[in-house]
Amino acid sequence: MTSSEFSYIFENPIKSADSAYTVLARVNSTGNSRLGVIVSKKNISSAVKRNRMKRIVRESFRLHKTNINSLDVVVICKKNSERIVNKKLFKQLDKHWKLINEQGQ
Repeated sequence: MTSSEFSYIFENPIKSADSAYTVLARVNSTGNSRLGVIVSKKNISSAVKRNRMKRIVRESFRLHKTNINSLDVVVICKKNSERIVNKKLFKQLDKHWKLINEQGQ
């Protein structure tokens, strides 16, 4: 996604948040869902841990992409989210995907 597409999502998003993630979404006109992941160096200093968080978000999105209808999604990883085990991170993302899909329809 380009910076203008990110800006579009930040203007008036569908929001969902918990201890690990803030998920922002907005309906798009492309007909398919797209993902943007933000993991700041300020929140997670280790590159290995940042990459792990991105892999988890991408994999979860891939598994739920068919259920997410025409949404542009930005997932922002919060501070200390790298300390949460993978299974719990996937469960939290499952809830976010369900919530934003319901609100986006």
